[in-house]
Amino acid sequence: MRDADGSLSAVTVVFEAEVPLLELQARSMARHVPVDVFDEILVIDNTRRGLPDRARRRLLAEFGDHADRIAFASRADLSPTAPDMTGWRTQQCLKLMAARRLTSGRYVVLDAKNHFIRTTTRRDFLDPATGLPHGGLHSFAEHPLRPQLELVAYGLGLDPAATVERFTATVPPIVLDREVVTDLLVDVGRGEPDRFPGEFARSGYTEFFLYSAWQIARGATPEGLVSGQSLVSPTVWVGACSADDVRGVLARAEAGPTTTLAIHRRALARIDREAIGELAAFWTAHGLFPSQAEAERFIHRFRVVYLRAMGVRRLRERMTR
Repeated sequence: MRDADGSLSAVTVVFEAEVPLLELQARSMARHVPVDVFDEILVIDNTRRGLPDRARRRLLAEFGDHADRIAFASRADLSPTAPDMTGWRTQQCLKLMAARRLTSGRYVVLDAKNHFIRTTTRRDFLDPATGLPHGGLHSFAEHPLRPQLELVAYGLGLDPAATVERFTATVPPIVLDREVVTDLLVDVGRGEPDRFPGEFARSGYTEFFLYSAWQIARGATPEGLVSGQSLVSPTVWVGACSADDVRGVLARAEAGPTTTLAIHRRALARIDREAIGELAAFWTAHGLFPSQAEAERFIHRFRVVYLRAMGVRRLRERMTR
């Protein structure tokens, strides 16, 4: 087993509508993550035209003392031969292709919606006794993602019925082994990692199901992949974003051992004034904004950016029909 204090990187991915959320993540990292936790931080730029220099400078300023560990990589940098996929599928692929740009033994995958709310160390990601990455095991028998897991299991020669009974979590933050991922890229890419994106697109697989199932197909057990301690990140989802829902998520984050919180971009675009106040007060109490008014202004700015980005996206889709 690798030592729990071994090398560790962070990988986060962003597209146009989530740039303000990435700024919040960067600020939270500067506030709550000591600089010795991540050896490198890779920002995957999945915007169509690339982040402008001004946006990059703003992000680097928000990262604070982590700024000298930041690297940016575009979709073309990581996957120059990738076929045309939807944004969600592209981001899944890029989270795995990122392994080729890293040097650390393991890397933590974050979505832009994740941000840190209290002091975080490597032991929050890696078990000090076993060296295993933290992560829980769950039944997917009644889960909405069961068909996707069954697809991966079938494609890799596993028993789908047995696989769905106990499997690893799929919601970031998730810790991946870099060497395992690079071997997976070669294998699925039929000997050529650059072919992986095309094979991934054709397969219909999802990235975290593929990562664990690929190891299980080679003799690992679900229990041997993770510590069993969940990397919980309470999340405000678009289908449950009323003021009461937001209060419930924040209460779980406050009471539990988690060091991260997440809010989906569509939820942040829809929450009402009362929920905005609850979230802004929470962020302020956890040192992410100097005042509740500043936090509420951030939400307003996010909504402007989000609506503009989604408007451009819908227009582009109509023009290509």
